[in-house]
Amino acid sequence: MSFFFSFLIHCSQLIFLIFRLFVYLAKVKLFLTHEHTWNRLASSQLFGILFANLTPDELFNNKESYFNFKLSSASASASNRRSNEKAKFLRIRDLIDDFCTQLKAPVIDESLGEQIIKNLAFMAKLLKKYKYEPIKNASSSSLSNGNEHVLSKETNNENNNEDQDDDVDDEVNHDINLEWLIKKITKEAKYELVNKPKEFTKRTLIFKLLAAIAIDLDKQELKLYLNLIIPNLQREISIEQSDQSLKCLAQEVLDLIKQIVGVEEFTYIYSTASMRRQENKEVRKRKMAQEAVLDPQTAAMKKIRKMQRKKEAKKRKMEKNKFPESKEKQRIKKMKLISNDD
Repeated sequence: MSFFFSFLIHCSQLIFLIFRLFVYLAKVKLFLTHEHTWNRLASSQLFGILFANLTPDELFNNKESYFNFKLSSASASASNRRSNEKAKFLRIRDLIDDFCTQLKAPVIDESLGEQIIKNLAFMAKLLKKYKYEPIKNASSSSLSNGNEHVLSKETNNENNNEDQDDDVDDEVNHDINLEWLIKKITKEAKYELVNKPKEFTKRTLIFKLLAAIAIDLDKQELKLYLNLIIPNLQREISIEQSDQSLKCLAQEVLDLIKQIVGVEEFTYIYSTASMRRQENKEVRKRKMAQEAVLDPQTAAMKKIRKMQRKKEAKKRKMEKNKFPESKEKQRIKKMKLISNDD
């Protein structure tokens, strides 16, 4: 992969060859979630070259592109066209899932993190123009590109291909659009905030991605996603123990959004999100107070578990601060105990 990456970098005029190498790229995709960082980085960079030299329209519509590779021709029946569209969006979803899985790694290299954000930013551009919205009755699906082109419904005379379509229906049972992508990446930011509040790498990358998405959207388009974007940035600013550089980045993204949508719209949505956060906080407090009165035993057990988690966290922290020799001493003690038993 490193050789192929260097070859394409130094021979950019031969980038058209990438259309002939999709069998290789399908194998490269397997390395996006490899355990070794250099494999994940090399595979991400190869897809980055693909995205940098093709537009979303070319990648989505070209018959030889990665998402159309080995699919049936467009001259097939309406049923086959419907199956092809589902298979195409299934490939898009799987690729996005792999990029998001890279974000979940315990340690993310700076170069890998930047490449992940570039790749997801391109996928966001693609989902801005094309989206998949399945219909529950499995009789039709919708595909949107700007003016929301809708695929024609299946007629009653095309029941012979229904069994082939069922496999795709089972796999693509949710919307695949920009809203789905934003929810997916902000969920990872929330996870890091709750479970690893002292780490900032993933949230920094995700906020940069949200800024890239906001720049690519116009005012009316961005307003559709503000209820998903603003609460994450607002929460980061309000947290006292948050990293100062991360706070500044979140504020910069908010200022960018304000510049795009206008002060009036931004202020209304920002205040609404703030009120909603405060209401949820009050609801949680009331629920805990009611539980302490109505079910004191359960409340006491929760308090005990909370204290136990604090003790375990403190114990783990103390063990990490010990010198390496202590582990060696423990190993020697265990060996002595085993020898004494013998």
